[in-house]
Amino acid sequence: MRFSLYLIVFFSLIQPCLAQIVLQKSEAVSREYIVSFYQLDDFSVQLRQQKSMALTTMRLQQEHRLQKLQQDLADTDLKIVRNLWIKQSVVISISEPFLPGVRALPYVEGLRRDQHYIAKPMAVVTLPESGELVQDNLQRVDVDTLWNQQYRGQGIVVAILDSGVDPEHLDLVDSWRGGSNSWFDPYQQQDEPKDITGHGTSVAGIVLGGDASGSYIGVAPSAQWIAARVFDDNGNSTESAISEVLQWIVDPDEDATTDDYPDIVQNSWGLDATEGACINPFSKELDVIDTLGIDLVFAVGNSGSVGASSYLTPAFDRHVISVGALEATDNLLHSSSRGPNNCENTVLPTLVAPGQLIKTADLTFNGFDTDNTINRTGTSFSAPHISGVLALLRSKFK
Repeated sequence: MRFSLYLIVFFSLIQPCLAQIVLQKSEAVSREYIVSFYQLDDFSVQLRQQKSMALTTMRLQQEHRLQKLQQDLADTDLKIVRNLWIKQSVVISISEPFLPGVRALPYVEGLRRDQHYIAKPMAVVTLPESGELVQDNLQRVDVDTLWNQQYRGQGIVVAILDSGVDPEHLDLVDSWRGGSNSWFDPYQQQDEPKDITGHGTSVAGIVLGGDASGSYIGVAPSAQWIAARVFDDNGNSTESAISEVLQWIVDPDEDATTDDYPDIVQNSWGLDATEGACINPFSKELDVIDTLGIDLVFAVGNSGSVGASSYLTPAFDRHVISVGALEATDNLLHSSSRGPNNCENTVLPTLVAPGQLIKTADLTFNGFDTDNTINRTGTSFSAPHISGVLALLRSKFK
């Protein structure tokens, strides 16, 4: 089965708003390999009871394996590319003649190429009690119930795993948590938050955007965001980069004694051509994130035309809250993927939310248009409603 990363990404300047980018499997042969080590311990219980010790032990165990790997392959051209300690794996660069030697090591469970991907080309209503102007999609998820109790996501951190976020947008600029533990680029291209396509900015706007355009666009405007990039400046991605992003979620400051991980992780991406499939290369990462009590929200996908079991990996995962999209009439959007779930004994999608012509934040073009908005359609933009609602509920019950 071919796998390719499918992000429901919309260009700001393309109409109609259903235009999308597909990150497909690259034909180029990867020269990098993912080495999986045998698992020595099950850290699930320890993560629940003593997170810092579990993470420290996982890192130490991984470092021991890396040292052993480098010693055993000292006579090769081995280079360590990514340290994926969360799943006890490592990405290496090594010449092909040395591969049999890697596979023969007693602590190596598996060796495979790192998969590479490449990109190809509402009305305003008034809340009944407060009188504040919000987009009608916010009223449809009943934000005023908690807003009128003064719960608007305060004290809650949402991670946006996407194309990035434009930090100059007036609806988002004040809600970035800030600091070195609030932005991660596995491709090491952008030192500060940045968004090339606008997709992640639009997602963030629905989760927690303000009212710079005259009406609130975000479900939880008092929450904070952090962000990491799923793909690079040119629309390229790798399986290992996504794994590293999910690993970052668990410990953003790389200090196991601090609890700086987010409360909610918003994902509007999935693997293309995986409708109904049950293979998930990120299952270990999702398991660790869920074990820490972090909510995982995923768009279920825009493959509804396929029919039943058209969800995309990893929306089927038992740790995930999968989200479908509704039309303005509250009927299921035709393009919204659906179940039944062939992989887990769970309802799929878990929830549905507004997903048609949702007004939200768009790119500012380096600060030129700081309150720029756009209408978006698809499960990419229904899913952040649920992340926002979770932020409201967490702010009330934390």
